[in-house]
Amino acid sequence: MYDDGTSFYGISVYYPWNVTESRLDDFAAVNGNFFGYWDCTYDNAGNGGGKYLLESMESGIGRYDQRKAARIDEVLNWAEARDMKVMLAIWAHGYLRIDGVPWDNGSWYEQNPYSKIVDVEDFYTDSLSLSYQEKHCLQ
Repeated sequence: MYDDGTSFYGISVYYPWNVTESRLDDFAAVNGNFFGYWDCTYDNAGNGGGKYLLESMESGIGRYDQRKAARIDEVLNWAEARDMKVMLAIWAHGYLRIDGVPWDNGSWYEQNPYSKIVDVEDFYTDSLSLSYQEKHCLQ
């Protein structure tokens, strides 16, 4: 539902890989109007920023990687031009995965900058980790 109370019927896909304008045009051509985009390293298209996390190992915690920020802006601008809604997933599962879970090919937590301050098991309970995550989500 929109803020004014009118209905919204979403035709959606999850699209974290190689997002391009032409593929969004293809999606819009079949009445697609909503897609999910991950803050992860799957997106190799565009300006190259898709290969980084918003808080990357290079930028560090509490600092945004400008390459990824530019990529997210690019994707959001494309979506807005096509009147599409976007759901930004802040953490892809692999970056918070505990070893031994059978549905994944291994943990990428060592590529998560939070691995510098907290073990993956404490990601959601450690006070320092939570204070940085709150800032990450509110920006």
